[in-house]
Amino acid sequence: MLAVNWDMALAVESEIELPASVTGTFNAFYKVDLHVENPSLNNDTVQSTSDLPEPPFHDRSPKALCTQFHQITPSLLALADHPLCPQGPISMLNFVSYHPYPSAVESYQKYLDGVRAGPAKRYGNFVKLKGSPTPSGKGEWDLVFMAHYPSFKHFVDMGLDPEYQELNRRYRMPALRDLCILMTTEVDLAWPVTES
Repeated sequence: MLAVNWDMALAVESEIELPASVTGTFNAFYKVDLHVENPSLNNDTVQSTSDLPEPPFHDRSPKALCTQFHQITPSLLALADHPLCPQGPISMLNFVSYHPYPSAVESYQKYLDGVRAGPAKRYGNFVKLKGSPTPSGKGEWDLVFMAHYPSFKHFVDMGLDPEYQELNRRYRMPALRDLCILMTTEVDLAWPVTES
């Protein structure tokens, strides 16, 4: 996934076909069939930046780091304070590949359930979209989901949370063969897409 400099993640309803005038401009294209994980949530509400609690861990030095795929490094902390870092809500697009044994899927689900029950509530995190990649014959990814955070700082701070770190160590890392996470922000496209 990281061999391509991705510009856009586009979510459209399943019956909508993108016109050739649009798809013809793509250098690379990766299709994922997703379903809405939280249909009762209003997008305007989750994208609101008003009344967001300040993350509790942001100014701490990272004393205990998650291993391998979710390290909170000095460069990640620096990005959180950089002027070019998005200040509002973000969505992390996660591509997950499990180890090839049945307990990996169960272990990852325990991680997701544990995060949902604890850290996610503290940091305003939830899964917006979830699904499986359209089969391409390669079998690179088993699960794709888009996780919402009130800000990039909330994402960083959840990674520093001791409870999150323990869930990551115990359940997430043993389950993963590979992982790719891409940060996205929403863009309001004010122009219509029509077939020429």
